[in-house]
Amino acid sequence: MRILPKHKDNLSDAVGNAIVLQGAARLERIFNVPTCLLFSDATLNYRTSSLAGTRFKLPKNTDQKWANAYAVYAHYLALLVLQCSEHLTSRKIPDEPKDIFDAIHQSYGEFNLHNCLEYVWDLGIPVLPLNDAGGFHAACWRVAGRNVIVLKQMTASTGKWIIDLFHELRHASESPEDQSFSIVEELDLEATHNLSDDEASATDFSVNVALAGIADEIAEECAKQAKGRLQALKSVVSKVAKQRNVRVDVLANYLAHRLSEEGQNWWGAAQNLQEEGVDPWREARDILISRIDTSRLNSIDADLLHLAIADGG
Repeated sequence: MRILPKHKDNLSDAVGNAIVLQGAARLERIFNVPTCLLFSDATLNYRTSSLAGTRFKLPKNTDQKWANAYAVYAHYLALLVLQCSEHLTSRKIPDEPKDIFDAIHQSYGEFNLHNCLEYVWDLGIPVLPLNDAGGFHAACWRVAGRNVIVLKQMTASTGKWIIDLFHELRHASESPEDQSFSIVEELDLEATHNLSDDEASATDFSVNVALAGIADEIAEECAKQAKGRLQALKSVVSKVAKQRNVRVDVLANYLAHRLSEEGQNWWGAAQNLQEEGVDPWREARDILISRIDTSRLNSIDADLLHLAIADGG
């Protein structure tokens, strides 16, 4: 959570006091906590009304207080992004994964993270990337009929970012008649056992978007060519992914997930097939900057948003 930029040591009292007041003003704006209480011994109760109706899909060991606080912060930033992107035209989200896969290839070119993000933005759905540790991996909010997606993966795997993106896009397509919607979740193909039906459906949708709508067929082809030999699967996955023109990292993760359901651990091999040539967060951040108009914000909110997506943590 970024409230203030980093400052050098040995600040004068006047500068230090000004920074503290600036931070207090931002906290008041996000959490609706009067500034005077921040400088008192009173117990602070921050606003959580923005989380009303939110579906939290987080592990049992999650620090719920921190998750709630970060969700309030992320929701506030998401509202700012919606305000900065009012010029976007909302379009219907396709129901079929293959339609999305084909549209990206036909209109954007290679099926990479950059083009996937551009596609989602062109549906009228802004994507806000954050890179703070903890809290959650992804969220989707709908406010006054408009969707916004928040991605917060710390991984450098572009394949995992793509899966998270289309997982949230699936949620964004749910109950289109509702003007509001909210889900905050942790996404991990390595821990998707016993998922609820809606989460399993969203995961299946996202994998099929990346695997041409025929994830199971491609997986079965890999299994057939490997002839039951795990040691042969790595080279088979690379070959089949190239033949089918799909992402090798997503295919590897999907196969590792299927194998884990059978009691076999292939995640180490899948990790070696991840594409990590670009910084996914920075790529998503740069697209965000190119797509929004921060002149619509007041100075406090503009500073908050700029700080949230600034380099360097």
